[in-house]
Amino acid sequence: MMNAFCRRASGLTLSPALAALLLAPGLSACGGSVAADQGTEANAPPRVEVSVVREASAEETLVLHGTVRAADRANLAFAVGGRLLQRPVEVGERVEAGQVLARVDARPFRNAASAARAQIAELDAQAAQLRRDEERVAALEASGAASTADVEQTRTGTARLDASRDATRAQLAEARRQVGAAVLRAPYAGVVRAVFAEPGAVVAPGTPVLALAGEGGLEVEAEVPEAALSWLREGLAASVEIPATGTRAEGTVLALARAAGPSGLFPLRLRLEGMEAFPGQGALLRFARSGVPELRVPLGAVVDPSGDAPELWRIVEGSPPRVERVAVAVRGLRDAEGAPEVALPRSLPLAAGDRVVLRGQRPLLDGDAVRLGTASAMQARAVEGDGR
Repeated sequence: MMNAFCRRASGLTLSPALAALLLAPGLSACGGSVAADQGTEANAPPRVEVSVVREASAEETLVLHGTVRAADRANLAFAVGGRLLQRPVEVGERVEAGQVLARVDARPFRNAASAARAQIAELDAQAAQLRRDEERVAALEASGAASTADVEQTRTGTARLDASRDATRAQLAEARRQVGAAVLRAPYAGVVRAVFAEPGAVVAPGTPVLALAGEGGLEVEAEVPEAALSWLREGLAASVEIPATGTRAEGTVLALARAAGPSGLFPLRLRLEGMEAFPGQGALLRFARSGVPELRVPLGAVVDPSGDAPELWRIVEGSPPRVERVAVAVRGLRDAEGAPEVALPRSLPLAAGDRVVLRGQRPLLDGDAVRLGTASAMQARAVEGDGR
């Protein structure tokens, strides 16, 4: 009744006496109780809508960038040093097994072989002479004209000569081997993929002259991040695509190093099966992994999900409940029956069942008290124009 009276009185021109009566302390209900209610609402914690973190599983695809290479490949070098006389092949040429790829000057080795042969001939002549001398000394010993010491001396000379001849024969064999090593031949059929020395250059033993890629099969070289080492293994299948041609095939992991390379990643080798590709082409490797556990929250719960520092607000239970800021790492978006969700790794400081703020994050600060509202209540307040 008092409220009705106040509404009627608000449109009237009052006399000074009546106005003083209405402003008396006992009759201040026309405005005092409403102001008090408004002050209480203004000082209340902000109202937020919450959602629950849930656990789910997903299929994860690991994509690696690799390079096709020949399964049989080698950097070929001479076992002997010398001046490079010939290199009759160029990059891109196909060669057969045993074909001559390069030659170094073999004259020093041929000269060494000729010297060894001459020395062996001389030693053979000396050995023949010593044998005749040994026979004469033996005859003289039988007649008493020579002593036993003379016989032993002759036999010792023959033994030394035989040892010298054996050493010289070994030198001849080494010289012949060096003559053969002065010619570089293809160990298998393949394609020359690089050359490192030109005719006229002096090459040292073991210095690569050219690189050969064989035709026995193809592999892909790639590098794996540390996070994937726990589930990648030898024998695992992968889908391989050559982006330049769009061709696809299956591959199998041959080897996965357990020591990181200079880049901090772990080298991987994969065998290609049934694919037309060339060494040096780029390749995409896709490894599928199902049943990967993850946490999910509605898209609206994550602030700046595609930015550099995505975060969300977790509810800290209490009276009143409060909020805390949690930085998150977004794994991707998921479609949950038409409602987008954000996938988060389980290693975050979150757990399934935690409540997070879905709407109303804008005025929040770390540690703020909040009032928890439902989606329907929040929508109703939004329709009425009350954004608290």
